[in-house]
Amino acid sequence: SVVMSTGVASISSDADSAYKVHGWLMFVAWGVFVPAGVLSARWLKGLKPGLWLKLHQAFNALAMLLMIIGLAIIINKTEDEGLEHFHQTHTVTGIVAIALAVLQPLNGFLRPPKPEDPSEMASTPRRVWEVSHRVVGVTAEVLAVITLFSGVHEIARRGLSESKEDKLRVGLIVWVAALAAAVAAREAVTLLRPSPPPGAGEDAEMAVNKGPHP
Repeated sequence: SVVMSTGVASISSDADSAYKVHGWLMFVAWGVFVPAGVLSARWLKGLKPGLWLKLHQAFNALAMLLMIIGLAIIINKTEDEGLEHFHQTHTVTGIVAIALAVLQPLNGFLRPPKPEDPSEMASTPRRVWEVSHRVVGVTAEVLAVITLFSGVHEIARRGLSESKEDKLRVGLIVWVAALAAAVAAREAVTLLRPSPPPGAGEDAEMAVNKGPHP
């Protein structure tokens, strides 16, 4: 049901479960799968050729699937409760983050090829693509984290107890901080150790760019 004076849905077991499922799906998508996809591209290029690309694509595909399911659930719930769509900061930042996420794989298909010689400078279109791909990805993730935090507040407005709200917020802070610390530590190790040979681990992308051989 809806409390007309506030426009906020009163909590019921059905509404509560819908908001919770939406929140958990978005957390797993943006807090687990998207970082895993980004970091596999960042850190795994020195392992088995092509592994990083497969993992990068797989993690991001799983994230996209969860985003779509989570979005469908909350749109349906909003319709059922007779509330407006995309009129709050939480919903606006969330839909923009998802839109940017949708653009990323499309952008990936349009990437210009890398030079066959790793010592050769990449073309201007390639360099522009690399920067844009990273900027869009980082922007989407930052917006998603903001949306996750505002989502804790949104579900609290719908009947979540203050103690549970605090636990959710603290848990999210701990997760983000731990992930950031792990990334910082790994990057520090990378800076301190010798660099791999130019082009190492990028065989799969080169193969994709060149296409199948006759």
